[in-house]
Amino acid sequence: MNDLLLSILIPVYNAGEHLFRCLESIISQNTNKIDIEIIIINDGSKDNSLTIINSFSKKDNRIKVISRENKGIGFTRNELLEKAKGQYIWFIDADDYIMRNSFHTLLPILVNNTYDMLLLSYVGYFGNTTIPKSYSGVYSSGIELTKNKLYNNSLWSRIFRRNLFLNNSVHFHNISMGEDFDIVFRLTPFIGKVKCISEPMYAYVANNQSAIGNKDITHRQKTANDSLKCIYYCFDYLKKLPCEEQRIMRIPFNDFVRGYLYSITFGHFSNTYIKQIYQELFTSKILPLKPLPSGWKRKLFVFAINNKIALWVLVFKQRLLSK
Repeated sequence: MNDLLLSILIPVYNAGEHLFRCLESIISQNTNKIDIEIIIINDGSKDNSLTIINSFSKKDNRIKVISRENKGIGFTRNELLEKAKGQYIWFIDADDYIMRNSFHTLLPILVNNTYDMLLLSYVGYFGNTTIPKSYSGVYSSGIELTKNKLYNNSLWSRIFRRNLFLNNSVHFHNISMGEDFDIVFRLTPFIGKVKCISEPMYAYVANNQSAIGNKDITHRQKTANDSLKCIYYCFDYLKKLPCEEQRIMRIPFNDFVRGYLYSITFGHFSNTYIKQIYQELFTSKILPLKPLPSGWKRKLFVFAINNKIALWVLVFKQRLLSK
């Protein structure tokens, strides 16, 4: 058994505004002499991120620092995986932080070496709005977890057994949007026993300067294209699964496609671009989306997606309202 229990993996790019809070939340916790490591890759930051990282590494010898030119989030996360030595890994985003009692709760569970994954409850901070998300229960597999509709697209809400990546050759694609969904989706069929942690362990802080919050048109175009790549990666993977697993995994896949299509349909994209995307997805058999999701608003939108005439009525209406 590997003596190193947990690897905390942190990719950093221009995160100086929030990085101190993130690192302080980690090193200030009592690990009860359980060995962990904290690996940080500074992915070509142009702000004071590296200065903050180095100041923490001087205070805590568990911190390992790599600093180099910018190579992107997918490349960086793969490099973090290669460097990790722990039985378990936990990716933490540099603009978020972990709760004060996280290690006290989580490390004794990991020591027992029972679970392939822990699914963590968390609190989301969106400006003045706070949204808690709670999970509970123990499940025999990632597929059973998904069958029970316990699924999100967040890599940081999971602690994985590291061998899940190594033994199944699962790596991050070089995309800047959808990469969390992509990796969680492809790992899920390999995941054995799962425990959900009902007490919040993580604080997600919405950041307007992050990849998901950036409003620049060029950036939005790139992230939309990367999300589309993610859809194709996952669809190719989905088709290779056994029939029952396909049926279960189609639900989160459909949700991701629906969210992507909603964002381009009602975002700042031309009707020409939107039409091109829909045509591609119908040609590739990703559309229509079945079964219909729960909730009447989602059902209405998916009905509009599947019925091309109704879809363009919605698009035209939205364009009129935005003028």
